[in-house]
Amino acid sequence: MLVVLLLSAALAWLAFFSSVFTAKNVKVTGNSLVTSEQVVEAAQVQMGVPLARQNLGELGERVATLPPVKSVKVSRGWPSSIKIKVTERTPLFQLRVGEQWHWVDEEGVAFYSASEPNEELPRAL
Repeated sequence: MLVVLLLSAALAWLAFFSSVFTAKNVKVTGNSLVTSEQVVEAAQVQMGVPLARQNLGELGERVATLPPVKSVKVSRGWPSSIKIKVTERTPLFQLRVGEQWHWVDEEGVAFYSASEPNEELPRAL
């Protein structure tokens, strides 16, 4: 019984407090409109903090504030990565406002703008 208790304590220390399983990098997938750098900056991952102590929900909430991001999934990539999988919004049409063309999705969210229209998207004037 004492061996099990000591082993459990050692594993808990290893996962939550040691530097063995700390965040050393962030891997971003699924992005094309936002850069990986923008996603990493928005997430604000605390490098050097153990993976087990990273609040994945908070990281995801911060990434979800980026306009092109429809949804996000954050997970731990043992032994030293935070994985962020982004699902971006899909444009339904583009709308001209001043000199900019804004892409709008099915929820009516304008999430991307460009100075030139996208020839593949319908235009709303």
